[in-house]
Amino acid sequence: MIKRTNQISAYQLTGNKGAYIVTLEHLTNTASGCPRFRACIVKLEENKEGKLCLKDGEGLLNACYNFTGHYLNELGEARWILDHYEEQAD
Repeated sequence: MIKRTNQISAYQLTGNKGAYIVTLEHLTNTASGCPRFRACIVKLEENKEGKLCLKDGEGLLNACYNFTGHYLNELGEARWILDHYEEQAD
């Protein structure tokens, strides 16, 4: 079993290219006190019934990032990393 001591939050967000689940794990702050996060992003698709679900036949994880926070609240950090992911996916 993996023992985690960090808080993990999950958000369902809509970006410019669709719906996503973004998880944020709050890591130990940097030496200068800046917040650090690990974010994982999973893209969702609509099924035949019009409900959001995970994509079939592909890896579940679309991207994973470790980054220094921007002094936003957690939802703001999740939105920032999703915007970054969509820019990089172009």
